[in-house]
Order: sequence, then C-alpha cells, then structure tokens
Amino acid sequence: MEALDYMPHPLIIVTAGDPDKPGRRGGMTAAWACRVSWDPPLVAVAIAPERFTLELIREKGEFAINVVGPSLRDAAFGVFGSVSGRQMDKFEKSGAKMVKAKSVTAPALARARAGLARAFLPLWPACHCSGGPTGALSSSPPETRRRVSGSVPELHLVR
Repeated sequence: MEALDYMPHPLIIVTAGDPDKPGRRGGMTAAWACRVSWDPPLVAVAIAPERFTLELIREKGEFAINVVGPSLRDAAFGVFGSVSGRQMDKFEKSGAKMVKAKSVTAPALARARAGLARAFLPLWPACHCSGGPTGALSSSPPETRRRVSGSVPELHLVR
C-alpha cells in the first residue's frame, strides 16, 4: 500500500441530508472521487451501499462534495471517516461548521477549500477488489446530463 501514498488525491467529505435535522444529516470521507469528464462536467464518487450518507443522498436526491484542507483533516479522518452518522451527529462531534449550499438542501462545510453541490445522476453499480458492490454517484448540472447507452459501467480497483 505504500505506493498508493505517492498517488495524489484530494481529501473529500461528501455531505447530505437536511442541515436543520441532526438525525437526518451526515457526511463521509470519500476514499475515491475523481473528475470524469470536462464536457459534460462530471465528478464520480464511490460510496458503499451500507453507508448512512448514501441513504441520505437517496432520500433527498442531492449531495455536496467538499474538498477540504488541513483545517478539516482531523474531522475528515477522526469523525467523517470513522463513525456512522446513524449513531451521532458528525457535524456536532467534529466541530465542523455547516453552511447552506446555494443550489441544494444538503449541508456544505464552511471551511472547505472548494465545493460542488448537485442533484445526483442515477447510481451506477460498481465492483471493488473484494468482490462486494459499491455505488458511484455523479455530480453535473441537470442541463448537461446524458444517458449512457450500452452496458452499465463498472468501476474496478486494480491491485
């Protein structure tokens, strides 16, 4: 796994739910997020199906992708990346301040370096190296969304 440490990647916290309802808001540190396309602008995020954040995304139909820096590193790993939002309010536990996103209900992080907030495209099933399913979400403006013809895309991690 040491070789993976040399691959650049952003620190991402995906947030979803209702910012005004502590039991129905949450977020997670995403291990896998990347730009998929410039035109149309697409971002993909992998989320395991059992995650509370995915439940909130399906419930509301939207989410925010927060690119965070060193000021939120401890929150990203110690709270958003290690405990379930079903048992606690991650925003309260981490001290991460929320702000209202401009285009969606999902909470956004005040100290994020950058953020995307979008309604999501249909979930695409994907596989990971242990053989279990995960989910991929894509964030793009509604006017740029296109249907993909042919087989359902799959994501694979290569060891």
